[in-house]
Amino acid sequence: MASISGRRRLVRTTFPVHCVSFGTEFTVIDDIDKSLLFLAAVKGGNPDEPFDPRNFHVAAWHEDLTELENKKFIDGIETGTERQWHQVRWKEFYSTIPGGAKIGFKDKQGKFVPINEPSFDVYEDDEEWKPFVVAPSGRIRVTNLGRNFVHTAIESQHPNIASSISEKIRRLFELEFFDTCIREACVQLEHEIKIQIKSDAWGDRLIDEFIRYLQDQRQFLESTVRTLRQELRSIFKLIRNDYMHNLLEADKTTALVILFRISRARTIFTA
Repeated sequence: MASISGRRRLVRTTFPVHCVSFGTEFTVIDDIDKSLLFLAAVKGGNPDEPFDPRNFHVAAWHEDLTELENKKFIDGIETGTERQWHQVRWKEFYSTIPGGAKIGFKDKQGKFVPINEPSFDVYEDDEEWKPFVVAPSGRIRVTNLGRNFVHTAIESQHPNIASSISEKIRRLFELEFFDTCIREACVQLEHEIKIQIKSDAWGDRLIDEFIRYLQDQRQFLESTVRTLRQELRSIFKLIRNDYMHNLLEADKTTALVILFRISRARTIFTA
């Protein structure tokens, strides 16, 4: 029986599906080095300040977004040539300038030098090769097809919830008490962290104490610890808090994907 945490490639190719609740929109806030940075529309965020650390961010390569769009797992993305991408970026930049205003810079003599629209002829425009992506509306969303793919991919690995989380959670899942099994799995994870570091803290403070504990132990690479910190904060903020303080309905897919995330976080205790 494969562990529920065994499909690491799955996380990369279906990033929007496993991150937050189904139906969540992801707003593009930056595009650099052929990757898009998204801000997820989730509770507790600060959308007025896109780079606020309280927000939930997701980054994805143009290549992966193209793959997702080709498979109809997401909508809101269009592929384009290098020339088309630069034209879109220039239009986005120019739209931020107040109407009628000129943009430019001052030279050494203090003279204003205007910046005019550049020529895009230097960029490739091969319609058969479109390695760049743009989000015309500035947002993307996961489709039902994408969501169903994640469900099928995880189930095909015959996830062993009993061994990766607990027998109790497995039983609740089989009885289709999906919201309850999510809530119990979150409580179990939080309890295990408290026992591990002998702390009564909770929320972000508990996570920070746990991360400092792992760093002091020097058993893991710093990159691993930093990744875990982000994952734990996401689980606590986007899943644990929501299910602990609200009566939420959860279907089988939602429960399966969330348990997948929690089981991955728990691997730190058995590493």
